[in-house]
Amino acid sequence: MRKALVFALLVSLFGWSEGSGAASAPLKAQAYSAVVEAQLLRMERANPSRILSLYQRILEALPVPQAYIDTAHLFLEEGDLNSAVEILEKGADRFPQSFTLHFLLGEIYGSMGKRNLALLHLNKALELSPKDERVYQSLIGFYVEESNYNAANALLEKWQRAAPHSCSLYLTWAKVYMAMGLYSQALEKLQRAQGENPQNPEVLKYMGQLYELKGESEKAIGAYKNLLQISPGLIGIMDRLGQLYIKSKKYPLALKLYETLLQQHPGHPQIVAKVVSILMAMGEKEKALRILDSALRINKRERFFFMKGIILEDMGRKEEALKVFQGVIKDGRPHEPSFYIQIAGIYAEKGEKEEALDVLRKGIVLKPDAAELYRAMATLYSDMGEKAKALANAAYAVVLKPQDPACLFSLGALLERQGRWKKGEKFLKRALKLDPQNPVILNYLGYMYIDRGVKIEEGIQLVKKALKMKPDSPYYLDSLAWGFFKKGQVREALKIQRKALKLIKREKKKNAIMLGHLGAMYMALGMREKAKATYTEALKYINSKELTPWERKEIISSAKALGLSLP
Repeated sequence: MRKALVFALLVSLFGWSEGSGAASAPLKAQAYSAVVEAQLLRMERANPSRILSLYQRILEALPVPQAYIDTAHLFLEEGDLNSAVEILEKGADRFPQSFTLHFLLGEIYGSMGKRNLALLHLNKALELSPKDERVYQSLIGFYVEESNYNAANALLEKWQRAAPHSCSLYLTWAKVYMAMGLYSQALEKLQRAQGENPQNPEVLKYMGQLYELKGESEKAIGAYKNLLQISPGLIGIMDRLGQLYIKSKKYPLALKLYETLLQQHPGHPQIVAKVVSILMAMGEKEKALRILDSALRINKRERFFFMKGIILEDMGRKEEALKVFQGVIKDGRPHEPSFYIQIAGIYAEKGEKEEALDVLRKGIVLKPDAAELYRAMATLYSDMGEKAKALANAAYAVVLKPQDPACLFSLGALLERQGRWKKGEKFLKRALKLDPQNPVILNYLGYMYIDRGVKIEEGIQLVKKALKMKPDSPYYLDSLAWGFFKKGQVREALKIQRKALKLIKREKKKNAIMLGHLGAMYMALGMREKAKATYTEALKYINSKELTPWERKEIISSAKALGLSLP
C-alpha cells in the first residue's frame, strides 16, 4: 500500500515542473525526495515540525508555484492564515502569472474579511483564466453579499460570453435573482441550467426551493421527487418533501416518507417526532403511541415520554398520562419545566388545585430560573381567583425573561382580565413588538381594543393580520365579527359569526362569549326569538373561566332583558 502511495505521489510531481527549469538536476532530486517524505508524513498526520522543515527545504531547492501552494496549505491546516498568506504573496510576487496562487489569495483574504485584497487577487485570477467558474462564483458571492446586484449581473454577462453553455453560470444567475426576489427571472435561469445539465442535483434543489418561495407546492414536490430519483437518500431533501406533503395535507405520503427515514434511523428524535405528529393529524393516536413505545425501547429520551403523556392526555387517559409524567420527575432531579406544567394541569382539571401548586413549587425549587413555571403558577392562581398572587408570579416571570414575548403576553393578559387594561396594553404591545407575527398576541390585543370600544379600527386590522396566518380560527373570526358589530355593520358581523360558530361546532365545543356575541347581533337586527334561544344556550356556560367578569355581566344583563333567568 505504501509503495502505491509513493508511486501516486511521484506521478503528481509532474505538476511541480511549472517554473522549475532553472533548478539543477541534483536540487530537483533533493526537492522531489523532500516532497514525497513531506506528503507521506501529512497523510500519516505525524511530526508537524519535520513537515515544515521539509517544505522550507523544498522552497529553497525548488521554488515553483506548487511549493508555495503546498506550504500555504500546511499553515492552513494549522489554522495559521497569516503565515499562509505571507507564503502565497511571496509566490505571487515570484510567479505573477500563476492562476492558483492568486485564486487562493483571493479566497483566503475573503475569509479574513479583507475585501479589497480579495477582489484584487480574484480579478487577477479571472484575467489569467477567464473561463474558470470558481472565480466567477467567488466574485459574484462578494457582490451579492453587499447587495451590489449591478456588479454581479455585469459579471454574469461576462461569464455568459466566455462560457455560454455553462450549467454553473445559469445556476449562479438564478441564485442572484432569488436573492433579489426576482423569482420569475430566477426560474428562467434555472430552466436554462437544467437544459444544459438535466441531471444536476443542485439545479433541482434550487428549483424546489424557488417553487416553495413562490408558493407553488405541487411544482416544488415534483422538483424534489426528481432530485431524489437522481440522488436517493438525501435526508434534507426528503425532509423538505415531507414538510410539503404535510403542508398540503397529504398525510399518507408524508407518513410513508418519514417511516422510510425512521427505518433507516431508528429512534432518531426528529424523525420520531415527525411520524408521531403526522399520525396525530390523521387521528391514528394508538399507532402514534406504538411508535413512541418502540422509540423508547431504543432511547429513553425525555422528549419521547413527554409526547406519550401528551397523547394519552389528548385521548382522555389522564391517569395514564399522569403516571408517564410523574415517572420522569420521580428521581428528584431537574427536568424540563413542561413536565411539571403538564402534571399541574392534570391536577387542576381534576379540581386538585393544591396538588397542582405543589408540583409547580417543586419544579421551581429544582429550576428556579424557569420563567415558564412562574407563568403556569400565575395562570393557576388566576383560575383560583387569587389575583395578587397571579400578578406577582406573572411579573416575576417577566423579571426573569424581560424580552420573552410569552412572559410579557401573560402579564399583559392578566392585567387586562383584572380590568387594568391600560397597563396590560403596554406589556401586550411590547410582546407584539418582539413577536410581530404571533397570531395569538395579534388577536388578543385586537379583541381587547374592539371589546373595550377604544381603538376599534386598529383592533380589526390586528385581528385581520392574525386571520391571514390562521384563516379558519373560529376565535379570530369571532373577534372580527365583534369588530364589525361595534362599527355598526351588523349583517356583515352576523355572516362572519355564523361561520365562526360553524367551525367551533366541528371542534365539538361550546363558547359562551361567541354565543353572547351572536345573541347581541340577533337583538340588534330585531330577531328577538333567535336572540332568546342563543342567550338560553349561552347561559349554560356562564361559569366558564374563559369569560371575563364584564363579559359574564353583559350576557346575564342581555338575557334578563329578554326575560330569561339564570339556570
